[in-house]
Amino acid sequence: MDIVEPIKKWLFTVALKKAIVKLAQLIVAWAIAKGIFVSFTIYGIKIDFANVEVMTAALLSISEIVRNYLKVKFPKYFSWL
Repeated sequence: MDIVEPIKKWLFTVALKKAIVKLAQLIVAWAIAKGIFVSFTIYGIKIDFANVEVMTAALLSISEIVRNYLKVKFPKYFSWL
């Protein structure tokens, strides 16, 4: 049973790292979507606030695609993602 504790600790650190990355992606995606919403409102284009959630989800998906692309194409520089 000596191997169980190090594995649990490793899994916890991996899960924590992934959660922090996902949270950061979500915050950035929400901020960008909110900025788009405010910009459109300033220019007189009406957007329903529910569309901000859709834009956030789309930006979150795009950021995940970009993250995976960078990890595959440039592992030397982006392996920490």
